[in-house]
Amino acid sequence: MHALGRAKEGLSLYKLLDKTKSTGGRLLLMNWVLRPLQSIDEIEERLDAIEFLLQPSNCARLDEMRSILARMKSIRTVCSRIHTELLVVDLEALAQFAYAAVKLVSLLMSLGGLPVLLEKFLAIDKACFGELGSRIIKMIDFDSSKEEQRVVIASGNSDKVDHLRD
Repeated sequence: MHALGRAKEGLSLYKLLDKTKSTGGRLLLMNWVLRPLQSIDEIEERLDAIEFLLQPSNCARLDEMRSILARMKSIRTVCSRIHTELLVVDLEALAQFAYAAVKLVSLLMSLGGLPVLLEKFLAIDKACFGELGSRIIKMIDFDSSKEEQRVVIASGNSDKVDHLRD
């Protein structure tokens, strides 16, 4: 946003509500403020989820979730860039996102008695996200990639690539 936009934001409902920790969270909140729900059922579903997360018994888990989200890069930006240009930092961010998704779902599951809206998050395939993160970490030699400023495939992943490297 431009500086003028940020100045105006200071007096806005969005700014008063904004306690987000990630770019994705900020964009989602902005979308919610600009395009409010019109269905009473959806509004109540969202309020139930917020009320549930803010219960004192859930504070420690909520703080843990905030910490995870604060360290995540915008997955939308990462995927857009990967589509056009393969950067090591984006592959690393994608692996971190996959592991964070697994951790967030595990934290939600540990709370028990989730409201309907939060139950929907449990539908993600933790095994698939975990496998994605593991494959990226195993496939890329991050130290060499950063040193050489290009993506370097780790040794032992492909005989053909290993042979070409020699």
